[in-house]
Amino acid sequence: MEDNRKKARAINFASSMVSEIGGLAASYAQAQAIQGQAGHSMTLAKINSRFASMESRDILKNADKRAQDNDKNINRMIGAQKASFAGGNILVGDGTSAQIENQTREIGFEEKRNIKNNAWKQAFGVRTQAQAGMLAAESAQREADFRARNTLIAGGLSAAGGIAGGISSFQGGGFDPGDYGKGSK
Repeated sequence: MEDNRKKARAINFASSMVSEIGGLAASYAQAQAIQGQAGHSMTLAKINSRFASMESRDILKNADKRAQDNDKNINRMIGAQKASFAGGNILVGDGTSAQIENQTREIGFEEKRNIKNNAWKQAFGVRTQAQAGMLAAESAQREADFRARNTLIAGGLSAAGGIAGGISSFQGGGFDPGDYGKGSK
């Protein structure tokens, strides 16, 4: 009869150990999944950052092209004004015609400056959004590290408690945390 009890305790102990090891493995798998999700978020943030960098370069490049086109249009307009003045027997480059030419140049300069400023603001906004995404991904990575570590600690402590209880049961008594350090029954 005593042998049957020992065998039953041994089977219970082995079952308990397998269960605790399974729980520890599940904690490890959960920690890996948490890390994997954060890693995926970080990868996406890096990809988005690269695209944002390319987009901002394109924005500035297109603005340079539009500014050059603006300069050409202003020069054409000034040329048309000069031809119109000359056709009307107005002295070109002097007096009123010179003032109109200067005003046209100033308007062109203002438009060119607006094109460049607006493009810079747009490119800055795109870059800022990408940086915010990177910061969010880095924060998620830190949180995932914390959660994964806590999952492993909780799983380890649970397994240790289960193993201690299994050892106590195997030795013939129930596990009573109040008995810790007093020896077995």
